[in-house]
Amino acid sequence: MFRLGVRGVSRASNVLWRRSFSAEAAEADQLPKAVDTAGRYAHALYNAAKKTNSLDAVINDVDTLQAMVTTNEDFNEFLINPSLPRIAKVEAITEIVDRSGFSDTFSKFLMVMAENGRTSEASKTLTAFQGIIGAIKGEVVVKVTSTMPLSEWELALLKKKIKQRFFADKPDAELTVETAIDEELLGGLTIQVGDRFMDLSTRTELRKLQEVISQAV
Repeated sequence: MFRLGVRGVSRASNVLWRRSFSAEAAEADQLPKAVDTAGRYAHALYNAAKKTNSLDAVINDVDTLQAMVTTNEDFNEFLINPSLPRIAKVEAITEIVDRSGFSDTFSKFLMVMAENGRTSEASKTLTAFQGIIGAIKGEVVVKVTSTMPLSEWELALLKKKIKQRFFADKPDAELTVETAIDEELLGGLTIQVGDRFMDLSTRTELRKLQEVISQAV
């Protein structure tokens, strides 16, 4: 079980930096729900890393944390669990930052996400950041998650549609498609192209329907 360290959180030493960073990251909290928050946070992290000349270090930090999220189910559950108080997550992230060896830029970025109540977006944000770096390097990785394996024909058609939508000006772009299975989607699929995320799952459609019904009652 992932344990939360209960300790006081001292923000005084970082408050000025966080305010500066939040000037970019806070836009994500003010955007309509239809806009991908993770992508905006990923761009904010990239801009902060460029400004502080720490891009290489941040890239390594992102890869390290993403590996933790992917391989440690308890840690991932901790990040996405909405029932945990925000202060508990801030305390735990502070403890992780203190012992992780992460760069100053990335450490403060994680604290901003925790304080803004955005830890549930962490994995998507890290993936979006990796997509930004890949695009800069000329690499295009498409991550497709579905409820069952897609056929070669379906994957080929999907690649064609993605190229038409996102790379119309780069017809020679080579896409690498990574697939994953998630039965909890119930149907449909999700597509991640760099910092763009499209949720075409039945689960999301049902959630939207439930929200409409609850608002009407």
